[in-house]
Amino acid sequence: MYIHILVATDGSARAERAVEAAMGLGAGMGARLTFLTVIEPDPDDDRSRPGPLRPLPYSVRELRAEWVLAEAEAKALSVGFRTDAALVTSASPSTAILAEAERRRCDLIVVGARGQSSWSAETMGSQAARIVTESKIPVMVAR
Repeated sequence: MYIHILVATDGSARAERAVEAAMGLGAGMGARLTFLTVIEPDPDDDRSRPGPLRPLPYSVRELRAEWVLAEAEAKALSVGFRTDAALVTSASPSTAILAEAERRRCDLIVVGARGQSSWSAETMGSQAARIVTESKIPVMVAR
C-alpha cells in the first residue's frame, strides 16, 4: 500500500504513462500524489552549441513546466486524489527527484523510462536509471 507517491513528469509521452501508472497504483488507497517537474538552470551563456541545440530560455521552460504540473494535477483531482505539485530547478534531475522524494517522505517514486531532456543529460545517461540505482525508496519505471 502506498500512501504518498512522487511522480516525476515532464509532459513527455512516457512521463504521461508514469502519471497514469501512479494513478492506477494509488486508486482506492487514499494515496497522495505529488507531481514533480525538474528544469535545468540556464547555462552560463553556452554559445558552443549550435542554435537548435541550445535550451529554451528559462522563463519559457518554467511556464511549460507549470502547465505540465497543472495538467497532471487536474487529471488526478478529477478522480478524487489528493495532490500537490513542485517545480524544482536543478542541473541534476535525478538528484533533485531523489531529494524531493526523501524530503516529502514519499514511499514510492514513479518515473517514465525516458523523458524530454537536454543534450547534456542525454550524453550523461538515463535519469531513470540513476534514480533506480541510487534511490532508497522503491521506484517504478513506466514504459
